[in-house]
Amino acid sequence: MIKEANRACPICESQQVVPSRFSKDNWKVGVCLECGMIYLTNPPEQQALMDEFAWEKTKLIERKKRREKRVVYYFFSDGVKKIRATVRRGSRKEVRLLEKLRPSGGRLLDIGCADGGTLASLDEKHWKPYGIEPSPGLAARADTLCGESGGYVVKETAMGGLPLFEPNFFDAVMMRSFLEHEVHVTEVLGEVCRVLKPEGFAMVKVPNAACWNAKLRGSGWPGVRHPDHVNYFTPRHLRRVIEQAGFVRIKFPWTWRFLTSDNMWLVCYK
Repeated sequence: MIKEANRACPICESQQVVPSRFSKDNWKVGVCLECGMIYLTNPPEQQALMDEFAWEKTKLIERKKRREKRVVYYFFSDGVKKIRATVRRGSRKEVRLLEKLRPSGGRLLDIGCADGGTLASLDEKHWKPYGIEPSPGLAARADTLCGESGGYVVKETAMGGLPLFEPNFFDAVMMRSFLEHEVHVTEVLGEVCRVLKPEGFAMVKVPNAACWNAKLRGSGWPGVRHPDHVNYFTPRHLRRVIEQAGFVRIKFPWTWRFLTSDNMWLVCYK
């Protein structure tokens, strides 16, 4: 059944949608009839996402529910993660990518930086860390960590925090597990492009709504989080929204978007 969505498509601004299998209870996920983008059509107000549905609260609740339903799956999943951490000596993928793409370092902005754990793991001789985080408690902890390396964290949403930085200020911007939460995707990406230096780059990690697990499990897929996940990107739609924001070069090899993986990675250059 074709419906008129409360929220316009974040890519093409159409409001004509058909229901998606990702819908659950009162949270309505639609598939745009114009471009095929999958998104939450009735997201809560921004303040509710920062308070009642704050990520640090819903993450724990969702994690507990999923583990109670799939005990065996998570037993083996946790084992695989431990093996990977051992092989990689505990280093984070985003940190390894940053070191590879820009060995000389520079100013880095982490949007949705949480408690600053990733920023704290960077080589302080090469990187000057900055962050944007709406949660007061998490932002305070991250600001303390960044301050030790000469940076700071802005307690704001992405839309409120990015305009506080001057153009061409950052060498790199990190958006790890962030864009799926952002209602104003195009506007935020445009601001990211503005604050990056010429030849600066942004790193993106989001759930892959085209993966086999998503197709098989529908609303039970781990990438579905109601109501804080408001966008469900496929590789095609992620590339399109990045291009619309003004990025001129995109690194998006097939190895970063396996259909067997719940997540995908992309790097885009100004």
